[in-house]
Amino acid sequence: MISGGDRVTGTSKYPVETVYVPPGTFQMGYDKCYHYSDSHKSDQCPPHTVTLTHGTHWMTTEFTNGHMEELKKRQPGKFDHYKKWCDLEPAGWWNWIKRKLGFETRTYMCERPLTGVSWSQANSICSELGMRLPTEAEFEYAAKGKSGKDEFATATGEMNSGKHFRDLCRHGVSGGDVKEYPPNSYGLYGLCGNVFKWVSDWYGTYSSDAVTDPQGPMSGTYKVLRGAEGMQDFDGPLHSAYRIFVLPDLPAPYYHFNYHYRNVGFRCVATQK
Repeated sequence: MISGGDRVTGTSKYPVETVYVPPGTFQMGYDKCYHYSDSHKSDQCPPHTVTLTHGTHWMTTEFTNGHMEELKKRQPGKFDHYKKWCDLEPAGWWNWIKRKLGFETRTYMCERPLTGVSWSQANSICSELGMRLPTEAEFEYAAKGKSGKDEFATATGEMNSGKHFRDLCRHGVSGGDVKEYPPNSYGLYGLCGNVFKWVSDWYGTYSSDAVTDPQGPMSGTYKVLRGAEGMQDFDGPLHSAYRIFVLPDLPAPYYHFNYHYRNVGFRCVATQK
């Protein structure tokens, strides 16, 4: 029997490390309604009861540059249009010289999140893994941890810059190592901080009515981002209930040069069957 927080290494079914999050009921949303800008003032409200009837297998981390290079090896030619950000095996004379001179090779980039991806790109990559993007409700439920009440998706449920998240004001927007800080109570790394993450839902406002397995609106203009990046002296966007909406698929060159989606990544989940 699988319990919440159980970790499974990569298998032929899901070729990535996963953590199991069980079904349950929780309060989705937040009554204090932190806001990042005038357009994002009250969309975490009102709090409402959500029941998830299925468990989910989550990637333990955000999808990384290393994951992409592994995917390229398994599917030759299919993902070659994604820029190579890291070297899984730093072989070759140039990397040998760099190591001799004391310089880092690009292996360190393998543990950083793949960013600059549109919603459709993220959705397609998850499908290739036999997985999918999480729903907004699944994301918040996992972020609130085993208690179902954690305000922040950290090991303690609390937030402290430098201990629980990467501060963008000091580190920039490309994201740090996906396991740089301890995981939350389910064993999930980086559900808040580091980079924003795509979820499957179209953006919509909340109702106070109780719902079961919500999927979001059937259609819309914007998709939702969760798990915001770190921001110095402002923990609102790092709250488990925080959400913003953006256009899901800006045409090249807008995302091609990592501009509009430069701090946006994703992680994949699969429904327990």
